[in-house]
Amino acid sequence: LSQVFNSAIESLEDLEVARIVQENLFPQEALNLNKLQVFGCSVAMTRLGGDYYDFFALDDRRVGVLMGDVAGHGVPAALLMAMAKASVLLSDEEKFAPAQLLAALHKVIHRVKSSKIKRMMTCQYFCIDSASGEYLVSNAGHCFPALIKKNGTKVELLELIGTPLGITKRPRYEDVAGRLEPGDIMLLYTDGIIESHNTAGQEMGFERFAEMLQRVYQPDLESFYHAIFAGYKEWAASADDDITMVLIKFAAEVQADENV
Repeated sequence: LSQVFNSAIESLEDLEVARIVQENLFPQEALNLNKLQVFGCSVAMTRLGGDYYDFFALDDRRVGVLMGDVAGHGVPAALLMAMAKASVLLSDEEKFAPAQLLAALHKVIHRVKSSKIKRMMTCQYFCIDSASGEYLVSNAGHCFPALIKKNGTKVELLELIGTPLGITKRPRYEDVAGRLEPGDIMLLYTDGIIESHNTAGQEMGFERFAEMLQRVYQPDLESFYHAIFAGYKEWAASADDDITMVLIKFAAEVQADENV
């Protein structure tokens, strides 16, 4: 009995170390560069979640923003998330070409698949010019980004199609160009919100989600995040999936305080 107990304690300690490592894979502070602001947060419903996000300056103008969701939870999902992080760090020119970056991530994940490890990951990646608002984006089966315009009075879903990472030998990814206008906020998120159900068994879905974004809109990104999360908690009967969001705002003026 003591041996089983000691083994269990060691496993818990290993999981705690893994949790700390995983948390440090996320950006540790918001990013402000030129006219662009980026804020993100992830709340795991288990000790080791499967959601992944990252953002970073590529040069003095362009910013990369990535959002991903690994199928499942626990150690296998955390390992795949760490593998994706390492692949992004090691990439070079692909960071400026979203479709190429997703194709490179797909190759890594597809190669490590086996009969015992059948993992896949949805993902999307933006490369944004922080001075002009122009961007390229490619999507790998992830939730459609929500573009909030006109002080929250208009919400558009960017319907971007692509193959989830790791599920087929011949995936299809393409770069889609767009431009953020002053005051626009782009919201990237994982499916834990839109697939949540209320006490009556109703799913939130995209339409209710868009309505909530209009209702709780805040111009400040961190305040907007907390308002969205509070709206989710008010709707959901139970929290059984990870909740991750990244908010990107293109401001009218250059930001005075730049944290990169």
